[in-house]
Amino acid sequence: VAPPKTTTLDARRAMNVGIMLGKLVGSGEGRFPSARSCCEALMGGGLSVDQLELIIAIAPTDHEREKLVFRPSGVYEGSTQAEAALAELGAIPLCRQRADALLLLETALPRLAVVLVDAALRCKACRAVRSSQ
Repeated sequence: VAPPKTTTLDARRAMNVGIMLGKLVGSGEGRFPSARSCCEALMGGGLSVDQLELIIAIAPTDHEREKLVFRPSGVYEGSTQAEAALAELGAIPLCRQRADALLLLETALPRLAVVLVDAALRCKACRAVRSSQ
């Protein structure tokens, strides 16, 4: 009988991380081959909006970061897949903040550009009305 795995995550958190991790890591389009490759993409900025939202949702808390141990080898014996993934993410400085900033760049800035163009067109129209009077 194998010894039970010691876990630093409660069962519900581990289950939620596992579900979201399944959407990020694995085979198929839009997935990464490993949690480490997902982390490398976060560092390089090559993630979609959906992927960034998933990373924000599973990013380790400060309390979890204290308990999880990053292994440069990538081998996490005795840890669950969720713990290994969180250890990888936790090794990225300001992981959640980085993902938040990238998400902002992907979503809010394009919308802001549209609003600014619209405002400029409205100002131009107002000037045209004023000058015609």
